[in-house]
Amino acid sequence: MVSKQFLRSNAKKCGVFSYKKLPQFKQRTVAWNLFGSQELSVENIKEILERNKWNVLVFHGHGKEDHLNLNDFTLHGFNRCIKWDGKFAPSWGHPGQKFFKDEKKAIMLSSIKAEKVFLLSCSNFPFSDARLYGARYNLVLNAIDGVVRNIVASLAVQSADLPELSLILQESDMNNISDQLQESLSDIQPFVSLVTIGLPDEIPAKKMSSPVARETDLTKLILSRLSIFSSSTMLDSTHPIKKWARKILTETMQYTRRGTIGTESEDTEKFEKELRNRVNPFSKEMGMLFQKNSSDQLADFDSFNIYRSVMNKSSISDVTCDCGRIAKNCDYLPETSNVFKLNATYCYLCGDKLVSMIGMPQIKFSCDEYNEKGLQINYKIEITPQYKGDVFILVQVPSYIEKYVEKTQLRKIRFNTLRTVVIDGKIKIDKDIPLQSYYLKLIVIQNAGLAISRCFFNLVEN
Repeated sequence: MVSKQFLRSNAKKCGVFSYKKLPQFKQRTVAWNLFGSQELSVENIKEILERNKWNVLVFHGHGKEDHLNLNDFTLHGFNRCIKWDGKFAPSWGHPGQKFFKDEKKAIMLSSIKAEKVFLLSCSNFPFSDARLYGARYNLVLNAIDGVVRNIVASLAVQSADLPELSLILQESDMNNISDQLQESLSDIQPFVSLVTIGLPDEIPAKKMSSPVARETDLTKLILSRLSIFSSSTMLDSTHPIKKWARKILTETMQYTRRGTIGTESEDTEKFEKELRNRVNPFSKEMGMLFQKNSSDQLADFDSFNIYRSVMNKSSISDVTCDCGRIAKNCDYLPETSNVFKLNATYCYLCGDKLVSMIGMPQIKFSCDEYNEKGLQINYKIEITPQYKGDVFILVQVPSYIEKYVEKTQLRKIRFNTLRTVVIDGKIKIDKDIPLQSYYLKLIVIQNAGLAISRCFFNLVEN
């Protein structure tokens, strides 16, 4: 890698390969070859990438240390020449095991002749998986095996999107491009993720009290959530939660006018209790929708709202993740009133550990790191609510392994008083499941609010 820093080629060709649609760039970018989601579905990008010599290549897609997805194509780092004596490997690492997609569309990164490569996927450089897989499958190391001279890689989960692609199209040859990308991402993520491997080419207001008792904090929180559910485009017009939210709002908002329900705190507390009881079945229905379909539109609440918000930089703090490591916690402030305000926790090991609407219970969610007794994973949940109201919980697995796991049922916990509840549980897994790393997803619903937490486990033999 050091010796390659002193080599130069006359390649001028630049390309972007992204799972996103890129029509907005095509009108103003002539020097770049752009392959968005539409092009990836019709072009043989394996042949295009391996046939040409490139100055800069940008790969933008989901992935991890051993691969990056580009629709049906897969950029991978599998080097058969490197010795491997492990028992744990990615999908095509086990002897006789098929690649998880069409192997004819698998592209070894080291086979591409490019001077500079951007790997805009999550966690392709921390070498966490090297402990499991060894160095044989790593994307970054495979790029170093080839002719690539400079690599922009990711230490963790990262949120590079169209703004970052636009920056690269304009300034890909900047010495500090990874710093610039990180600055561009500073409104959406609270941690450093992008790094460059290789050498650069060149060198206080007073609060007034109200004489009239107003709605309690919980009343305002519930009605705000219902309002957002009914007005946001997160759910389509036929979604039962959207229709139900509108019904409750129509029947209750008339009582929120100042003084309508009374002027004493007892009046507002009574109204809060009535509203809380009214919304408990609403919360249960949210949980039942998740139980029927883990991919219900509600499941997109985190990304839908985060990408319509700006991170509050002053809210960034260090917290202890359930895995024991230090994580980053932050709030997201909506740019419009029909978007939920969220709190999120990001861990360098666990990734996006927790995403929660503001005002949800404090959640601790952990599970066995490995299956110790057959194909069974034990988990532990601690819930400490901020407000009274029924809490509904549901533990799920990713949709792609649901067929291997015994389905869990929605559970209700009644909180007439504020306390901490500890729940121990387990999931049983079918013997036919591929042995690798997975995660459990905990869905917590209370007072029309939603939170999702994840914990990770590894399935191994014996």
